[in-house]
Amino acid sequence: MLISEVVGSKIVLHANGRIDSRTSQNFEKQFLEAIGAGNEAVIIDFKGIEYISSAGLRSLLIIAKHMQEANRDIALCAMNENVIEVIRITGFLSLFTIYPDLNTAIKKMKK
Repeated sequence: MLISEVVGSKIVLHANGRIDSRTSQNFEKQFLEAIGAGNEAVIIDFKGIEYISSAGLRSLLIIAKHMQEANRDIALCAMNENVIEVIRITGFLSLFTIYPDLNTAIKKMKK
């Protein structure tokens, strides 16, 4: 579900498929394994995500709290219209910086 790469001083996680009740726990686990205990900023590339459910939103909330506690920056990018609408309606825009695409996220994130 997540493929990680290091781009400069950032960790980029490319997500694909769906984040729902079947996959959300694995999404969280893979996220935590991929970012390790460093201090790098993290970008989750949603280009390959077609759907996110309430269970997926819960995972994002847990991830946001983890990153905040670790004092690490996180951004989401390249969301399709349906996913960004769910993020917007649920108020998650206040938890994450959202970029339209990966290149913009890489250029504009501070770390």
